[in-house]
Amino acid sequence: MNVHHNPSRYSGKIIAGFVLTAIGLGLLFQQLNWFFFPSWLFSWPMILIIIGLVRRANNPNNSSWLILIVVGCLFLVEKIFPGENVIHLGWPVIIIAAGLWMIFRRNHELNTKNTPPKEAFANDDFLNPEPAATEPPPVNHSQTSTAEDYLNSFSVFGDIKKNIFSKTFKGGELVNIFAGTHLDFSHADISGRVIIDVMQLFGGTKLVVPPHWQVVSDIAPIFGGVSDKR
Repeated sequence: MNVHHNPSRYSGKIIAGFVLTAIGLGLLFQQLNWFFFPSWLFSWPMILIIIGLVRRANNPNNSSWLILIVVGCLFLVEKIFPGENVIHLGWPVIIIAAGLWMIFRRNHELNTKNTPPKEAFANDDFLNPEPAATEPPPVNHSQTSTAEDYLNSFSVFGDIKKNIFSKTFKGGELVNIFAGTHLDFSHADISGRVIIDVMQLFGGTKLVVPPHWQVVSDIAPIFGGVSDKR
C-alpha cells in the first residue's frame, strides 16, 4: 500500500531542524570562546524572526509569518542601536502589519474559493484511494461551503470565545498575539479532513472537539507547551 505524504510539511521540518542545529552550534561556540558572536544574535527578537522564516518556508500561503518578523525586527533594532529609541514606533508598525495581513489574507481566501483543487500527483502510484486506519481521512472539496464553514480569528491583547455550529466545517486559521482563543466544536461536524493553522505569540488556544473526531497534531512549540486531554 502506497501512502502519499505532503512534501512541504517534511521540508519545513527539515528547515526547522537545520535552524535549531545552527542555533545550538552557535551557542556552543560562544560558550567555548571559539568565535565571537554579538549578544543580539541570540536574543529573543532573533528567535521571533527565525520562527517567522521557518513558517514562511513551511507554509508560504500563511502570511502570519510577516507579523513575527516585523515584531522581531523592531525589538532587534532596539538591541543593536539602543540609542535610537525605535520601540515607540513599534505598535503603529504592528497595527499596519496586522491590517495588511488581514487584507492579503482575505484576497487569498477569495482566490482559493474560486480555484478548483488540484491533484497532488497525476500518477496513480502515488495515490492512496483507501487510507489506512491510522491516517486522517482525505479532505472533501465536493461540498459547498459558506462563510461559517471557514474560521479566521485574529486576536491582539484580547480573548476570543466562540461556539462553532457548522455541520460542514472546513478548517481555518488562528493568530494570537498576547491573546487567547477558546473554540468549542461540540455541536459542529466535519466531512473529511480539515486543517486548523494556529500561530501564537505569547498566547494560548483551547479547542473542544467531539469525542468521535480523530485529531492529529503537527506542532513545533518553542518556549511553549502542548496538552492533549482526550
